[in-house]
Amino acid sequence: TISRIDYQNHSKAPPPPFITSSIQQASGSKLGLSPDQTMKLAQTLYEKGLITYMRTDSTILSEEFCEATRAWLQAKDPDNVPRKTTKFRKSKGAQEAHEAIRPSNLNYPSVKLKQEISDAEFKLYLLIWKRAIASQCAQSIINKTTVSIKSADLTWIAKGQVIEFLGYARYWNNLRVDSP
Repeated sequence: TISRIDYQNHSKAPPPPFITSSIQQASGSKLGLSPDQTMKLAQTLYEKGLITYMRTDSTILSEEFCEATRAWLQAKDPDNVPRKTTKFRKSKGAQEAHEAIRPSNLNYPSVKLKQEISDAEFKLYLLIWKRAIASQCAQSIINKTTVSIKSADLTWIAKGQVIEFLGYARYWNNLRVDSP
């Protein structure tokens, strides 16, 4: 017998832009790079003027970048523009001498860029670009359902979720989806 059904809407806030440690973790899990390889590639991207300084513990983005991202989203993905610009809290103990790791030019054509840099550099650049964009997007909305089923002395619980609105996960997908 179905004893209870619960429905809940959850919103999930976008992740902050990269800092040194988070880019090393993400590039390791998504690109298979070691922290040393990641920082060497990031240094090359920085020297080419494609990203901001990669040794930072700040999640703060410049106002200019936030405005440019908002304009880009309004032009390319208007449903994903949040009501107000997303700001991240200062981390306790963070020095914040530099802003978060982000692309220097949001609108640099990827086709042109792919011809100018190595494949590994391009993959890391794309990871940085996606995370920076995602950090400024609207929240994801997830509908969660929990069903409790009683059978004699046992209670079985089934959980599922459906993504109602991808939001930031369109660029940085860290949402789990139930299999069909």
